[in-house]
Amino acid sequence: MGRIIKLVFSIIVIFTSILIFNRYDANAKTSYMLSKNNIYTYEFKFTDEDSQEFNSTFTDKYIKKVNGYLVFSHNYDAYKETKNGLFHSFCTDAPEAPPCSVETKPLKEISYPIKVGKTWGYIDTYKKKIIATNLTVKTKAGTFKHVIKVRLYQSANLGYEDWYDEYYAPNVGLVRTENIFEQESHWMKDLIKLKKIKKH
Repeated sequence: MGRIIKLVFSIIVIFTSILIFNRYDANAKTSYMLSKNNIYTYEFKFTDEDSQEFNSTFTDKYIKKVNGYLVFSHNYDAYKETKNGLFHSFCTDAPEAPPCSVETKPLKEISYPIKVGKTWGYIDTYKKKIIATNLTVKTKAGTFKHVIKVRLYQSANLGYEDWYDEYYAPNVGLVRTENIFEQESHWMKDLIKLKKIKKH
């Protein structure tokens, strides 16, 4: 009897160890911020209420660091990641010339630690909520696993639907955004190319 108990206990220990080893921890040494070591190319698609489609592409890459924020080329977005979350701000001046000051009240794009159902205030009457944490998203840039989905939504009841979903891949950053407004217009931004910057 004692041998059986020991055998069962050993199996439980081994099985638990395997689960722990293979479990993906989205909060341990994982970044959801755009990397300064990558060049990102996105495709933007917009469909209006008349079903007309408009497409465009743009590239985003790291420019420099200002007050702890990493500043990127497209729209001069500035990002900073802490134990509390991923924060987003903007350069108020031309980023090529000092001081490229960053807004003092950044927006929290993701709240850490990551947990499905977690919500937080964003701006005005809008809130954000973590919808999922282990998605697989396919774009032209590749297949991304363990993707988290964050939804921006209008917390006030305005009588219409308006939401905005963001998909973040670990150690890559934003790979997709999608917006629906009153079921009449729709737009999507997809990562279509991811290029590593060669280190000299």
